[in-house]
Amino acid sequence: MKFRGNYENLIDNKGRMSVPSKFRKALKSTVFVSAEFENSLVLRSADEFKSWESRLNDLDPLDKASRTLQRLILGNSDELKIDSKGRINLPKTLMNSVGIKEKVYVVGVGNRIEIHSAQSWKQMNNKTSLEEAAEEISKK
Repeated sequence: MKFRGNYENLIDNKGRMSVPSKFRKALKSTVFVSAEFENSLVLRSADEFKSWESRLNDLDPLDKASRTLQRLILGNSDELKIDSKGRINLPKTLMNSVGIKEKVYVVGVGNRIEIHSAQSWKQMNNKTSLEEAAEEISKK
């Protein structure tokens, strides 16, 4: 599955957000959400989450950093159902942990979908240019 593009979206007072139809077509009725990097929530298909979870579970359980990463990601993940209107109900605890309130940006990033608060999305785009990101990667 390849997700691309970004969409401005709203979360209602019950924590429901409409999944953009372009993304919904590629997903089945069950998705997984995790609080992850850059203060974002990440949506994955069930298959993609299974692969991600497997990678995390393959980390060395005797290594403290590995256990911490597993705990922070898997402990802040949940299974969601897409309802008949194409909405998901985002858990309040996960929304609060990344500072998401009402206005969000839903961003397709290849095999996953990121959900950013409007403030976080704007800060990230103002802080890092495409050129800076490419230069940083090329140095590795």
